[in-house]
Amino acid sequence: MKKLLLILLCLPFIGFGQKIGLKTGLNLSNVYGEDKEFIDDDFKSPLKLGYRFVVFSQFGDGKYKLTIESGFSQKGYMMKDEEENEFGSVKAKSKVNLNYIDFNTMFNFFITDFFSINTGVGLGLALSGKSTIEFYDETGLYVGAFEDMVDEADIGDDVSALDLGINFGSTFYLKENLLLDANYYFGLLSLDPDGDASAYNNVISISLGYTF
Repeated sequence: MKKLLLILLCLPFIGFGQKIGLKTGLNLSNVYGEDKEFIDDDFKSPLKLGYRFVVFSQFGDGKYKLTIESGFSQKGYMMKDEEENEFGSVKAKSKVNLNYIDFNTMFNFFITDFFSINTGVGLGLALSGKSTIEFYDETGLYVGAFEDMVDEADIGDDVSALDLGINFGSTFYLKENLLLDANYYFGLLSLDPDGDASAYNNVISISLGYTF
């Protein structure tokens, strides 16, 4: 497993005459599907904030180019709820954090010298996961009634070890070597290892990059 991860991280550096760069930024993630955990009419599902860091290389000249990138990416989702009665209110927040090594292949079509539209395929290898549930007592009446919970995910048993999806996005070059990248990832493989539940990664990424 470690050898495979090392190969994926090094892939952007393999080749001759490529443009090499780094990207770092934020993931705004959620999960879509009929079987998303904890969901019902009372829950809200805001986007969960995560981080991403990738290395990439770009091949080709003119309007059509190919970008290969690999790196670390945080995905998952968050759920919020609030229960009220005549005695007060309690808020609950559930967060599922999933850490991946991502490998993306993107085809770039340059509309101008400084702006491209990108599409391609993304493969993710799950490294670790954690589920947390936090309770907030706004009145003080329920202090001690609820305990926060933390549960480590078992990759392969609780969460699928592989993630596969489609990427859509665009890149704007602020300068020759400085770029701003926006991307949308649409997961195609369920997070359920057995494939019985319908729950898929759904991620918006915004990154700042630099090429060498």
